[in-house]
Amino acid sequence: EELRPVAVPEAGLTLLPATSAIRTHVVTIDPEDACDEEGTDGAYDLARSGWKWEPEEGFGKQREVLGSLGGSPSYLEDDRLPVCPSCTGTMEFAAHLEEGITRETAMKLGGQLGYVFVCRPCREGAFLTD
Repeated sequence: EELRPVAVPEAGLTLLPATSAIRTHVVTIDPEDACDEEGTDGAYDLARSGWKWEPEEGFGKQREVLGSLGGSPSYLEDDRLPVCPSCTGTMEFAAHLEEGITRETAMKLGGQLGYVFVCRPCREGAFLTD
């Protein structure tokens, strides 16, 4: 099937014409290595570097997608955290996603990172790019 651009609606959802899936893989890091020189959490960068260069992978997995589930959003400033439209509380971080490697399933984030947030009590969600 030939690729077709998805028209961006003025309101509502944009669905991709292809189905994608997420496979989780736990990357274990040493807690002593998880903080960088500024005292901020560098766990994502540490996991990314370990994921990229596993010895059996030759040139590494640079083209695979690495993201995170739960915890705190890497690279997103606190002033950008979304507010729930129903209760006005700060939404909880759920997932951090990178763009993807194939034209068929990539999220087309313009080279940016995607962040998923939820408000569980109100069943609201938000998606930001940065």
